[in-house]
Amino acid sequence: VAVCNDCHTPHTFVGKYLTKAENGYHHSKAFTLQDFPDVIRIREKNARILRESCLHCHTPMVDNLVEHQGEDREAMDCVRCHADVGHGPRR
Repeated sequence: VAVCNDCHTPHTFVGKYLTKAENGYHHSKAFTLQDFPDVIRIREKNARILRESCLHCHTPMVDNLVEHQGEDREAMDCVRCHADVGHGPRR
């Protein structure tokens, strides 16, 4: 069973808290000023963290797939096929 931080923050102490601080700032600003879009989209930096988190836990299971991707780890975009993981079905 995963919790939010398992997927949405890096797996290093410093990286985790820097990401939490940065995202906390952006969330606080957006909700205080009410300047967020109706459809909230993940930022590229957070999408990269999410991809790395998937691979951090699931590399043994998808090792052959990752191996064939070479250096282009962005090509291994887990949520492209598994969009419902973590947050439930899209509406």
